[in-house]
Amino acid sequence: MRTLLAVLVLVLGVGTALADKPTTTGHVSDAGKYSVVFPGKPTKLDSDKAVATAGGNLTVITSKHESGNAVYSVTYTDYPESFKEVIPSRVLDGVVNGMKGADGELLGSDAIDVDGGAGRSVTISGGENQVRAKVFLSGRRLYLVQVSGRKDATKGKSADDFLSSFHLTK
Repeated sequence: MRTLLAVLVLVLGVGTALADKPTTTGHVSDAGKYSVVFPGKPTKLDSDKAVATAGGNLTVITSKHESGNAVYSVTYTDYPESFKEVIPSRVLDGVVNGMKGADGELLGSDAIDVDGGAGRSVTISGGENQVRAKVFLSGRRLYLVQVSGRKDATKGKSADDFLSSFHLTK
């Protein structure tokens, strides 16, 4: 009887430990033509929002997961045909400056290539918060893959794994 009780306690203990272990959740967006691995189950998948810009209305589509003090998200939008004449670096400059805002500080910016799309890997700080992001263009589609939140929550393995897991699909 004692052996059975000991086994039961052990099974319950291991089960509880495994239940508390964070799991990753892969997400493939057929419409967005990308795949990414979130550090947990996404709370919103492919939710869209209309945004008015000087170049016209854009539909911005976001998938995200919130974990602790961080938000992991992938956002994409298709620029209108008129944007094909704009130099990609100008588009990326505008996006990064918009992310930074008036009070943010650009801590780092490196050129990147994500599956053939030219872009930037950036770190932006604002007070207690920070954003680590990849922003890039693939044709007229802009992608923004980011981890945002408290500075300590945007660093580490979960953030690194999320940012490096993003890939375009065809």
